[in-house]
Amino acid sequence: MLFIKRYKKSTIAIGLLLTTMGLFIFLIFACNTKKPQLTSVQSVKNANALIELGRYLFYDRRLSVNNTKACGTCHNPTFAFTDGYKKSIGAYGDILLHNTLPLFNLASAKYFTLSDSTLHTVYQQMNNPMFNQHPIEMGIKGNEQVILQQLSADTLYKKMFANAFSVATISLQHIQLAIGSFILTIKSNQSTYDKYVSGDTAVFSDVEKKGMVLFYSTKYACNTCHGGINFNTPTNKDSLGNVQYYYNIEANVRLNKEENKGLYQLTKQIKDWGKYRVPTLRNLAFTAPYYHNGSLATLQDVLNKKMNGKSNEPNILLKVAADKKAMLAFLLTLTDTSLIHHLKYQNPFFEDETIHTRLKLKSTSSN
Repeated sequence: MLFIKRYKKSTIAIGLLLTTMGLFIFLIFACNTKKPQLTSVQSVKNANALIELGRYLFYDRRLSVNNTKACGTCHNPTFAFTDGYKKSIGAYGDILLHNTLPLFNLASAKYFTLSDSTLHTVYQQMNNPMFNQHPIEMGIKGNEQVILQQLSADTLYKKMFANAFSVATISLQHIQLAIGSFILTIKSNQSTYDKYVSGDTAVFSDVEKKGMVLFYSTKYACNTCHGGINFNTPTNKDSLGNVQYYYNIEANVRLNKEENKGLYQLTKQIKDWGKYRVPTLRNLAFTAPYYHNGSLATLQDVLNKKMNGKSNEPNILLKVAADKKAMLAFLLTLTDTSLIHHLKYQNPFFEDETIHTRLKLKSTSSN
């Protein structure tokens, strides 16, 4: 009898815990989504099912106006969830404003874009590629119902949404919650550097150790901007004690170019012209080209720009060249090859997911 009472109490406690967790997820999502809700997101039934659903949706090009773009198009695991272009291209061929940022280790991130300091969650950031119209990226705005109907008609998705949510009808909020949940699982922490800081100091060569010393030295002070475990948290603070995440990356950036406005686009303060969020240095081996506009093709180009000897003396030039070699060796220790090969991050579609939709549209238009 005592066992039964304890069992009932445990069951009730677990039920209350699951209900609270579902409500918590909903409140976070609802408060951090700037677009109006189409329907309420009901409690998540199964977290693992939600993440797997998010993986499918992340790579599904049917989420774009013309079945050409998915989140995974611009955030490809082969390139550490970037795309290898100077600037990405939208569904209608528009060239986007900036170089694509990687999507890993975002669970603790404070900012999510290069030049908008108001976005603090993956759910907020997702609204930009989905709903932007200047330029159009995925082109969902104005086509919401058509896209939802296409996905709702998919037999696989009917099962997956049922497994993830307690709903009969799906909404864009369900889709965003699923995709965001998947993105937040993408982690990169298996680099040579991670092994070194975990205690396996033998994994570093002498030149890599030298590069790390230079990275943290007062001479180069790279960690002033690229601090923290993800090498994207500055140590500099403003007069109020807040970390300064946005910096003017070069002295002559104040040019009359849209791509160089940076934080100014949001604040309209001239002091913010050309300021961009400090990016991570992890997985640089996969994320070329570099800078907000993809203007530097190689890591060597970046080091040549940043580590200038400012002298024509042969001895100094040789020393700077040796420093660059060591710094490059250290930066490459931040490479995590497991990220680009991990099966749980890969595209789950073994065939063209848009084929049935395109055939249906073709048949409709011919009639």
